[in-house]
Amino acid sequence: MQSAKPDCKTMMTKMQKHRDGIKQMDEKLEAQLEAMKKASGEAKVEAMAEVVTALAQQRIQMHERMMSMNEDNSRHMMGHVQQGGGGMVDCPMMSGRSPSAKQ
Repeated sequence: MQSAKPDCKTMMTKMQKHRDGIKQMDEKLEAQLEAMKKASGEAKVEAMAEVVTALAQQRIQMHERMMSMNEDNSRHMMGHVQQGGGGMVDCPMMSGRSPSAKQ
């Protein structure tokens, strides 16, 4: 099996995209909750149904994203392990640093 050099910069970008997606989901849900709070009667029941539907859809999406990210993270880290010489120590994902320009 051929060892590929892990691309930390790409992985960090994917992780940021994931966080941005979660933030967008939260913002949409907050707007729906606000509308639900203001509604009354049948409109409130419809707003509640929209919130429950959104929560269920978001849960499914987040689970799918989580599984994908777990696979990506495992492959990424395995690339560092295969490099040897403590490659993970220099990975910005492990240290919270920004990816280096040389990546």
